[in-house]
Amino acid sequence: MNEAERRALKELKAGLDWAATAEHAWRPSPYHVDGLHPRAEEMITDGIAAAARSRDASPLGVAVQGEGGTGKTHLLGWVRQTAERRGGYFFLVDFSFGAGEGFWPRVARAMVQDLDRVGPGGLATQAATLLRRLSLLADLDERQSAALSGEHPCTKDDVEALVRGLYRRDRALIARCADTLRALALVVSPDLEMGDIGRDYLGSVEESEPGERQEWGIGRRIPSPQDVVVDLSAVLALTGPSVIAIDQIDALLEHSSRTSVQDGDLQGQEKTLLEEVAGGLMELRHVTRRSLCLVASLPTSWLLVERQAVTTVQDRFRTSLMLGTITDAATAQALVERRLSAALEDSGFTPAWPGWPVTPEAYATAEARTPRELMKRIDAHLQACLRDAELRPLTSFATGSGSVPLTPGPPAPDRRSTAAFADLDARFAELKAGASVEAAFDHKAEDVLAPGLLAAGLTAWIREAGPAGRAFSVDPPPGRRPVLHARLRQTLDPVTERQRHWSFRMIGAAHHGSALKRLRDALTESGRGAAGERTLIIVRNLDWAEGPATREQLGVLTESGGKSLTIGNEDLRTFAALAGLLAEPHPDLDDWLAARRPAGRTEFLTDALAGAVPEEPGPAGEPDEAEEESANRVLPLPLPSPEPASGPYAPAPSPPSGLGGPESVPPLAFPVPQERAEPTRTNGTARPGPQGATVIPFSQHRAGPAHVTEPSLGPAPGAPFVVPFPPPGDSPAPPRTFVPSPSVLPFAPPPPAVRLPREDEPIRIGMRAGGEAAVTLDPAVLTRHTAIFAGSGSGKTVLIRRLVEECALRGVSSIVLDPNNDLARLGDAWPAPPEGWTDGDAGRAALYHEGTEVVVWTPGRAAGRPLSFQPLPDLTAVQDDPDEFTSALDLAMEELSPRAGTEANTAQAPVAKAVLREALAHFARRGGGNLTAFLALLGDLPFEASRIAGADEFALKLAQRLTAATINDPLFAGDGEPVDPRSLLTPGEGKRARISVISLAGLTEERRPDFVRRLQMALFSWIKRNPARDRPLGGLFVMDEAQTLAPATPRTPALASTLTLASQARKYGLGLVFATQAPKGLHNQVSGNATTQFIGRLNAPAQITAAKELARARGGGAARVGKLQRGQFYVASEGLPEALTQTPLCLSHHPAGPLNESEILARARRS
Repeated sequence: MNEAERRALKELKAGLDWAATAEHAWRPSPYHVDGLHPRAEEMITDGIAAAARSRDASPLGVAVQGEGGTGKTHLLGWVRQTAERRGGYFFLVDFSFGAGEGFWPRVARAMVQDLDRVGPGGLATQAATLLRRLSLLADLDERQSAALSGEHPCTKDDVEALVRGLYRRDRALIARCADTLRALALVVSPDLEMGDIGRDYLGSVEESEPGERQEWGIGRRIPSPQDVVVDLSAVLALTGPSVIAIDQIDALLEHSSRTSVQDGDLQGQEKTLLEEVAGGLMELRHVTRRSLCLVASLPTSWLLVERQAVTTVQDRFRTSLMLGTITDAATAQALVERRLSAALEDSGFTPAWPGWPVTPEAYATAEARTPRELMKRIDAHLQACLRDAELRPLTSFATGSGSVPLTPGPPAPDRRSTAAFADLDARFAELKAGASVEAAFDHKAEDVLAPGLLAAGLTAWIREAGPAGRAFSVDPPPGRRPVLHARLRQTLDPVTERQRHWSFRMIGAAHHGSALKRLRDALTESGRGAAGERTLIIVRNLDWAEGPATREQLGVLTESGGKSLTIGNEDLRTFAALAGLLAEPHPDLDDWLAARRPAGRTEFLTDALAGAVPEEPGPAGEPDEAEEESANRVLPLPLPSPEPASGPYAPAPSPPSGLGGPESVPPLAFPVPQERAEPTRTNGTARPGPQGATVIPFSQHRAGPAHVTEPSLGPAPGAPFVVPFPPPGDSPAPPRTFVPSPSVLPFAPPPPAVRLPREDEPIRIGMRAGGEAAVTLDPAVLTRHTAIFAGSGSGKTVLIRRLVEECALRGVSSIVLDPNNDLARLGDAWPAPPEGWTDGDAGRAALYHEGTEVVVWTPGRAAGRPLSFQPLPDLTAVQDDPDEFTSALDLAMEELSPRAGTEANTAQAPVAKAVLREALAHFARRGGGNLTAFLALLGDLPFEASRIAGADEFALKLAQRLTAATINDPLFAGDGEPVDPRSLLTPGEGKRARISVISLAGLTEERRPDFVRRLQMALFSWIKRNPARDRPLGGLFVMDEAQTLAPATPRTPALASTLTLASQARKYGLGLVFATQAPKGLHNQVSGNATTQFIGRLNAPAQITAAKELARARGGGAARVGKLQRGQFYVASEGLPEALTQTPLCLSHHPAGPLNESEILARARRS
């Protein structure tokens, strides 16, 4: 066995996750085999089709019965995808949590939580999709639809418009469900408090603050959980069918069955529980609309339901469906080959045949076995090969079959040596030292940050246990605003699928009411005490309140075996570092974890999981006869020893985008890893894959739907945010952890759509030349300005546009100066996807055009959308405030004085300036007006307007000079919309960002610098009054051909204002982009104030020399600047040494030639 084969076997072993939990139904399965259960699939498909055709009634339910390992839970994932393809909804009621709260509360809670799951396409939650469809039925406009579907907070008027619109369609239904509709609209809202109001109502609990529901028109009545299920089903039925799937009732009913054997009868609580579950299942189909009720269970469990149910089961469910073992070799071969191909897909290893190392003849022995048995047999074979360092084919699934070695060569080197671990020790220390975890203690961020940190720690804890960890699994990342932040499961009985759970919830809220609510919800959701095998761990570093209600709930926590623990920065940094390591493909990671046990040695997990540490088992082998017999026993059953179950090894899905999360959640920072060479591979079976990097931010953007499927990548060595990973399709080994990230985790199949990036999510600006790694910029770095030095044909315009577009996707508006008529197409969509787009760009372009408002302005051209400078502020509005009035006078004087000639170096100039100021004050007291009215006043100045003798004569001359200025400069108080930075940067309703493209085509070369000067000063005044505050980037100001406005020589009117912005704008969150073909011609204070530098192809020797000097000043060299290809740039920034980068194509249409003036004017009129 050579090194490449050893790594491939470890990849296969890690990918064999044979006991899925209900949560796995929300993952797309890369190895589903159509026709594995043809009768079940047909019956379920027919049921969904019947629900879709129906106007209100629900079809007969379906009971899917099968022994452990036949694929019941896996089938649910296929059901979810089938329902979504029919335009329906899917809800999964997982009774492995326990049913201590009762049947209907469990179903209601599951439906409300699953409404927050991302629906088909990954663009929006099921609730957002529902509200968008309901808005269409109610004939609402786009603004209202966008608000109600969560793109921005809705108003009460929006909610009532929805209720009224639907009331016209179905009065009886809406009269009954109006409050549920209102609560749904609040649940979808990106506003956290609004969402809590809706969830509390649908959770059948009292309102947190008296009157908060009434404010939204919701009545005081608290609906029962069954009422919530009925109403939700009725509202859902207006827009499509639903599937309500019930899973994992086996452990719950088996607990009752064991009690009946011990007591001789079903007594007390157990009998009540079984009656409630059985009765609830029978009634569920009756009270829902257009809903297929699906139950997946063991045959013995369904028999208990049939015996206990009051009504006839046949009247509610089709019960003859039974999942069995594999019936033919072809099905077994398809199942194994797809599973093993998925495990090796991103490893870089090319197997000798499909399904390697299982030989084709082995499938003839697979009949009458369950899929789980096949996977366990393969796992035992892989473990034996690795143990013996000898590669053998698997030629039979029968017990005790032997195989001849394929490659009996020298054994693989000992990977457990200290030297082999040195690299991982160093990486772990590096990641831990650079991890910033303080934000995890912020109660506004805990729902976003805690799941990833806890999942990383728990996943590492499992993998530290080696083969014994197979009995444990970590739930995939939760949805938006989860009740629990993580859950660890241990399979105690593989036959009944009985489990033990440890649930985790971080509570950082200081307010006693908020903390108490989260504690109560966590106690309920954890299923504590339902079967004595549910433990809740509360993570809280603050003291609990001393009130009786809090003490009572803490008592419940303690009595049920739960704990309230603190967690320190040291442990969180360990979890953060483990998240980084788990995202890196390293062949010795599992061995390193088992030897070092970093997670198991944390104080937090030592306390939380005391007594749960799995013991190392003996070598895995064939299932013994006793185990095979147990598969056919009828309950009650003796409890066997723990069986290997699902592990954390399958690639995790990306979490729902664009969904939720506080707007100001700060990311966790990780240090950037250094690039390292891939291990040498031998025998031609392995292909090296390039190494990339992905952000592990543990934070999400507030609303978006969605989900960016392409990695977002961070800065360079020493900077935060980045841990490395190989890009999908070229990576040597997948990570095995559930780390929620807005980026797609590597090695999972890329989703078909993208989500909106968070406002603080790094901007991918390209790939390193050769495709080795992605290069990104933190949006906050843009506030320290960007300089682009590149000549004609370099791709400079495309780069400018992509920067502006990526900022717009993050909700950042821009003002773009367009001197060459090639930036006004920022609002044009490509007629067809261009060849230069990468994966995800099509979805990103759709989101960009949907959410971005591009307005073209044409100063100097009345036929378009002209701009003008109105020199007079609204003086009358501030005349009662002496300080504000003085400031307004100063602004007016700055505009008028130079044009009135009062700045001249003459004896009369100061006198004339005083007259002008007093005239302005008098003008304000008389009611003010525009410049024309003021000039009329100056032409006939009243005596009382000024204390200066002969003021009327000075005023007449001032009026003449200012009138001349309006004639000579049409922009000065002329026609057109007044230049107002607020208008230029504020998007319209329903849009996330505005891009104001200011075409300079209507201005002569001589007039352009003065126009820009006035624009920049207006912008500077505005940003000082409106700083970005909590946002990393408040706006972008782009100057193409910047050397004409701020040249090294001579001095232009725009130079001083440009330098002012370059030195001051960063304090207020405004980023500047200076682009020029002449680096030598740009003022050195402009280039010197730019933290980020792009250098593209240049042709003139003098400019090449200047560019190289600028690069050397940053520690680079730009050696090939005269030979770069289109789109290639040397990039250097804070924490990013010079990197030759291939930049991406822009999202807006970019044909070869620029627009002509008539096309510019036409776009301006349309915008």
